[in-house]
Amino acid sequence: MKTINLTEMLLEAKAKEVAALMEADFKAYCKRGDDTFENSMWAKEENHNAWKVTYEKGRNFFRFVRDGSCNGFLVIHPPKGIDNKTGEGFNRGDLLMAKSWKSPAKNFARGNVLDEGWQKNVRWTGVL
Repeated sequence: MKTINLTEMLLEAKAKEVAALMEADFKAYCKRGDDTFENSMWAKEENHNAWKVTYEKGRNFFRFVRDGSCNGFLVIHPPKGIDNKTGEGFNRGDLLMAKSWKSPAKNFARGNVLDEGWQKNVRWTGVL
């Protein structure tokens, strides 16, 4: 029988929220000009994948993907390593910038989705 981990369910809900925030920020970015998002080239059906953000669950992280690029990670199970800012290990829910397609930058967390104020570290370009 498979056990349900409530923390992982909460983190998956937060991963969905991060992906939605990246998409909303992209739409806001497109509206900065004279045109609206609905009239821009990004609203056309053939361009939907260019701004659609998905997340993939791995063993230790959720990976955020947009248009074939990795835009950041959300920690499910803390990796080995030390956060250079705090001198402590990483925590569940930490947002990490992408180092490459498969690995996050482990120098320091860019916020934690279980705390307040993490939204300021998420843009359409990824976790900052």
